[in-house]
Amino acid sequence: MTEAEWLAGDPLCMWNILGSSMSVRKYRLMLCAWLGGEQFPDARSRAAVVLAERFADGLATDAEREQAQEAAEQAHQRWRAEGDDWNSYLTGAASNVAKVFNMKQLARQWANGLAYIRQQGHSPQRDPVYSARIRDIFGNPFRPVMFLPQWRTSTAVGLAKGMYESRNFDAMPILADALQDAGCDNDDILNHCRDAKGTHVRGCWVVDLVLGKE
Repeated sequence: MTEAEWLAGDPLCMWNILGSSMSVRKYRLMLCAWLGGEQFPDARSRAAVVLAERFADGLATDAEREQAQEAAEQAHQRWRAEGDDWNSYLTGAASNVAKVFNMKQLARQWANGLAYIRQQGHSPQRDPVYSARIRDIFGNPFRPVMFLPQWRTSTAVGLAKGMYESRNFDAMPILADALQDAGCDNDDILNHCRDAKGTHVRGCWVVDLVLGKE
């Protein structure tokens, strides 16, 4: 995969290039961002997504995660038994987001899935919205960024923390100004913050760098 393909890519190819280097936290937050706007037919599904997001940041115990996942799986089995394909799919995804992840195993599955699709003469399905969220969370693997500790000022950290906790990223351009005032001259960081059409979710790579999250 080339950088051009990453910037205009489809989720399966993007997952494939990230592979097992993807952290469990980032992967879980990516799934939560994908499911965050969905209307679930069962409250247990929504609860699992909310809990999974908290668990990703160490704010819930493994026992709580397991309980939420089991409840979400019961919801999934209900809609599956009723033959409702869409709601079965949604509730199944909500159950999966609260599972324990083996990134090496997932990476093999993505690689095999991509290979199979191509063997069949098809192209992976594009999803511009989901792809934009993946790029927001993981940045550009073809352009690794070195974040200097001196850029992590109290102003920058305060702005990043406020956006992370509120899930409101309107202050991203202000964060760019704070980082620039601290000496940041990295165009990838500053442009990501100032992109008026940019997508930002929990796990945003710039916000994570400011907060020291992995």
